Amino acid sequence: MRTNVLALLPLTFALSAALSGCAGSEGKAGSNGLAGLLNLTAEPAGENCVNGGTRVDQGVDADGDGTLGAAEVDGTSYICNGVDGQAGASGADGMNGATGATGETGADGANGADGANGADGANGANGHNSLISITAEAEGANCEYGGQAISYGVDDNDDGVLDAGEVDGTAYVCNEIDASPCGGWEYDAGNGVGCWYTAPSTGMSCNQVCADHGGFDAVASQHNGNAAGMHFWPEKADAGSDWETIECSSTDNDTNWGANGTTPNADWSHPSCYTNCACVE
Repeated sequence: MRTNVLALLPLTFALSAALSGCAGSEGKAGSNGLAGLLNLTAEPAGENCVNGGTRVDQGVDADGDGTLGAAEVDGTSYICNGVDGQAGASGADGMNGATGATGETGADGANGADGANGADGANGANGHNSLISITAEAEGANCEYGGQAISYGVDDNDDGVLDAGEVDGTAYVCNEIDASPCGGWEYDAGNGVGCWYTAPSTGMSCNQVCADHGGFDAVASQHNGNAAGMHFWPEKADAGSDWETIECSSTDNDTNWGANGTTPNADWSHPSCYTNCACVE
């Protein structure tokens, strides 16, 4: 590193002259001299120091405060940094460091193009056909009012017929009620579903009403109340009480009279009543 020579602060010393002759008395002590101060600060790279360095301000502490103020600076010198030397040769490579941790798996790349189709395999053996068999189901445990039994399975022997040993299961489609036709109002008044009709005119008995409907159904007709009358003649009043063995929808007082629950009289009639009767069909 090259440095400039620091100019030293000149100091004046008073010398006592050697006097010849007889020594006189000792004089009084002189007053203390002023202190010399230096102030060092960093000097940036520039005109004064190409590569930077240190600025040295020197002067006398005229005010005696121990600090070299700007007005007390008598001179400035610079101690400059030397120029950078040439780069040295590269050192030998150091040993390889330890392997770092495995990073996260990257996203999947795009799928490649489909390959050519392979050759078709050999055809498999033909399967067996499925079959169903539909037969009438009599009234009984499976269908209270009869219906149809639908059996299904595989034709294992390929004879086109669902044999008993090939049946895998059987389902039933049952009639909801007795399949006998009813052209009237189907209603259960308490003794089973009856096929109910109202007389087309007053003064008719239930035997006459049911003559074209399979005959009078005495069992279904035996009941309490006037449900049939209220069904056929809703505009008539509800009597709220029972009268005869047969329901009667009257014309003289526009009231639906109920049956009294005793054995119905199939021949009963009244000139002002439409009888309401359960027939066979």
